Amino acid sequence: MTAAPDALGPLVALLPDAGRTVLVQAAVEVLRGKEPPEMPAWLRRLRGFEPRRLRSGQAARDLLRGVSEAGDFGAAVVAVLREAHPELAASLDENGPGAIDAWLSGGGEAGVLAAVALTAPPALAAYVIGRATAATMPGPRVGEAGVDERRAAEKKAADKQREAKVARARAAEEKADRARLDAEKKLETARAEARKLRAAAADEHAAKAEAVAAVSAKAEAEEALARARADLDAVKKDKRELERRVVRAESRLAQLEKEAETGDGLAAVAGAADTLEKAAAALRRLVPPATGVKSGPAPAKPTARPKVGGDQRPRPAIRAGLNPDSSDGLVSMLRRGLLFLVDGYNVAYHRDGIPDRDALVQGLAALVRRTGATCVVYFDGVETSRRRRSGIEVAFTAEDVEADDAILSDLARAPVRQPVVVASSDRRVAAGAENAGAEVVSSAALLAALRVRRG
Repeated sequence: MTAAPDALGPLVALLPDAGRTVLVQAAVEVLRGKEPPEMPAWLRRLRGFEPRRLRSGQAARDLLRGVSEAGDFGAAVVAVLREAHPELAASLDENGPGAIDAWLSGGGEAGVLAAVALTAPPALAAYVIGRATAATMPGPRVGEAGVDERRAAEKKAADKQREAKVARARAAEEKADRARLDAEKKLETARAEARKLRAAAADEHAAKAEAVAAVSAKAEAEEALARARADLDAVKKDKRELERRVVRAESRLAQLEKEAETGDGLAAVAGAADTLEKAAAALRRLVPPATGVKSGPAPAKPTARPKVGGDQRPRPAIRAGLNPDSSDGLVSMLRRGLLFLVDGYNVAYHRDGIPDRDALVQGLAALVRRTGATCVVYFDGVETSRRRRSGIEVAFTAEDVEADDAILSDLARAPVRQPVVVASSDRRVAAGAENAGAEVVSSAALLAALRVRRG
């Protein structure tokens, strides 16, 4: 009965150096075999090494670890040992401890005995390894040694077992540390994904609101157009009626003028003339003469930027004719003395964003390098930290603090006479920044400026 794969680890830890050498050689044969067993990636990468490199150093230690931890690989190595030394393996199966003295007294190598002991049940394997270890020590052979030598070998075997337990405990601690680091990375990824989804939801909400406003404006325009057409039809109808009245009045006036020549209809002529004048006046009111100038609302005058006084924050200076929320306008505002705060993940996960955080930081550094502006970019993190990279400050928030709050907090602490530009499409950040007197530019405007800079 061979030791179970999960019991190989403690036994491998007990092996003397000579036994480990034999075990590594068997492991190399399994690793480089045509049909190797299932093994983890860190062990599979050793297949590309030359055999001489596998027998020593870190590669040899990784092979021993593979025998201890990779069940299928360890079982295959034990099978190779049994095939390489069938007589010794059979003697251990049949005679148990009695096979030890027979092997050593016959000139067999203690390292081979220790390695082939892995083919035996765990308890017998541990005993055989202890005897083989004692045989590798200076002094008489185990077969000739007395009780003191045997006890010393057993003590050394016990020490090996304790060392193996300590090694397993350390390995478990390292595994727990790796699991913690993986969990922290997954948490940061999840928070970044949440920010991305939040930004996408904000963009979608804004698009829906714009669509609803457009539909409402279209309906109002169609309703106003229908009313205008109805009014125009009514005006045309009244105009035709008045034109008919004018024709009738003119015809009647001509008839009365003929009668007036005889002196019989002067009063009737005067009445008809009065009726004709009233009809013409009504027609003029209904259809006013064309002047060549179209009527309509006067064009709106451009709104001047508000003047700052008292304790209000000054707006950043900008070149005349530029829109602040544009790439050219943003670049025009960046200058010495200005504080530039960037909502990192809102920009990174914009639909045209730069998901690579390092690439975004490098792009911002290139944008502000020659302007003299102070730039801080904020990211949601696990613990609070601030460091300078490429001339700009990169700020990470604690796990329970959002970057939005950090931006607004730093803005509130900035000197009131210092102009500030905030780059974010988050509505809460934008509203808070505007209330604090900062100029707000969208993530799209910043990304456009970064693309122009890279171009």
